[in-house]
Amino acid sequence: MIQLIQTRWMHIRNHYKSLFFWLLLPLFATTIFTTIDTTVEDQLRIPVGIVTEDKTPLLQELLESIEDIPHVDVHYVSYEEGMHQLENHQLDSMYVFPEHYDDSVHTNERRGIVSQYTSNISFAAIPVRESIVSFIQEQLNRSKAANTIEKLFQTHHEVPPTKEEVAEISREIQANEKLIETTLLFSEEHSTTPASSFISMIDIWVIFTLFSTMMIFEWVVRERNHPTYVRVNFTNYQPKKYAIYQLMIYLFLFILVDLCMFAVLTYGMDVSIRLFSMVSMIVFRITIVCSIFLLALLFKQRFSYLMVCVFLFILLIGTSGMILPIDGILRHFPLFATLHPLQPVIHGEISYVWLIFSSVMSVLWLVTKEDIHAKSS
Repeated sequence: MIQLIQTRWMHIRNHYKSLFFWLLLPLFATTIFTTIDTTVEDQLRIPVGIVTEDKTPLLQELLESIEDIPHVDVHYVSYEEGMHQLENHQLDSMYVFPEHYDDSVHTNERRGIVSQYTSNISFAAIPVRESIVSFIQEQLNRSKAANTIEKLFQTHHEVPPTKEEVAEISREIQANEKLIETTLLFSEEHSTTPASSFISMIDIWVIFTLFSTMMIFEWVVRERNHPTYVRVNFTNYQPKKYAIYQLMIYLFLFILVDLCMFAVLTYGMDVSIRLFSMVSMIVFRITIVCSIFLLALLFKQRFSYLMVCVFLFILLIGTSGMILPIDGILRHFPLFATLHPLQPVIHGEISYVWLIFSSVMSVLWLVTKEDIHAKSS
């Protein structure tokens, strides 16, 4: 193995800069994109001021729901401080909850239950207000249902359940039914429900990984068609086994760089990546390495190989759904998502079809008769 590594270094030492550029390109592109995406996400958080006199149980529940609204940055302020920040446009809007909030909910008193203050340049006050109103409406409906149930039990001279029990049952029913479910995705998040999202971290990694691997594997065309390649027959390795060993060296370097990227994103940038997504990306890396290696074996000219790679790259990216929408294709041809090489990995899944196909084709190529033979002089 040491001799193989030394031989590989003899081949790449004259152009090691380009090799490391393409090798590290997915890592740098993914980390830079994640940094920019995280910065933009933080800058797009909507500052909302909350004024409360006493955090009663129902109000505390409401405040927790408000804090869970995506991209809302809650600031607990006093009335005077909030008005000052609102006038200086440090807050997009402010909400004042009275001390008798719980009593108003229990008595179904909707007037004056919350006061809203906005400035003349508030840009997200309406959607935030609608979200808060929806949470309050849920509490009012639960309270009204509890009052109705209490009256029904009293009519039949039975002991009614507490309002807390009715509210808890209501929450369980709401969670189980899932009448409506929306998802806003960012780079490190994934959902099993269909949702429109911006280009993700995995999309960026797939794009640059696919292109860089194509560029790196130009070595297969260059070395296999070099006149000195026949000398491999005089070594301890057959030409095909030699090529496979060199392929394993590159594959080891690829996986090592990917593991470094996972470590940087997870521990250095606090990005949450699912373990199955990591496995999916590693399997995708193995699949494209084998597939592009087999593709490179078909060419004798570097120019022809590079032109075909550019064409395939544009075709795969254009039909993957990362840039152009393909909802219509998936709706009429569901099998397209399984057969497309990039569709599984961008959804955090494993492309078993292409993994098996590339593995089988690699084994068949390896066991077939050698094309290069040593000639006696």
